[in-house]
Amino acid sequence: RKLYLCDTWSNRPKMYREVVQKFASDSRVQCVRDDDLAWLQSLPDQFLDWAYVDTMHTYEQTVKELAI
Repeated sequence: RKLYLCDTWSNRPKMYREVVQKFASDSRVQCVRDDDLAWLQSLPDQFLDWAYVDTMHTYEQTVKELAI
């Protein structure tokens, strides 16, 4: 089992470095620096057991994420 933390962190490079450093020694955690829609679409079917999506909170974005 693995915890994937997916975000672009595009305007938060310091936070990205802190998160990577915090989980560097835990092989169960993988930081994915990517757009959530692109990353989710790249996964094979049934890859994730469950997902928590911290969306952009716009209707359009949420509909796209739920469609995947």
